[in-house]
Amino acid sequence: MNIRKKNYHNIVKFFIDFTENNEIVFEYAKSMKHPGPAKNYKKQDLNSRSSSNWGWLYAYVSRFPDHENVQRLKEWSQDKSKLNSYQWDIVHHYLNIGNRPFGSASWTVVEANCHLTK
Repeated sequence: MNIRKKNYHNIVKFFIDFTENNEIVFEYAKSMKHPGPAKNYKKQDLNSRSSSNWGWLYAYVSRFPDHENVQRLKEWSQDKSKLNSYQWDIVHHYLNIGNRPFGSASWTVVEANCHLTK
């Protein structure tokens, strides 16, 4: 579905853009009433170990492996030394698609590898 150029690919692109430059969310994040554990809207609390933060990535990459968003992650994975912590987290999950064993479920009651990928 593509309404006014709003689609899932644009959402993923925004998230990837955020990992490259987290300041793009400040305009939206500063109005949050509950900014998370950091209590600071300038620090986004992304737990790299939480499947609830990354489950979407497993399904997205498997469905759209040739999309420019996925190609961007693939490019980043070639030289991880240039990545910031947000980029490293998403690349870590990108590189481990299909490689991580099932673990305990998160609050979403689903483990990232449980998402239908084919």
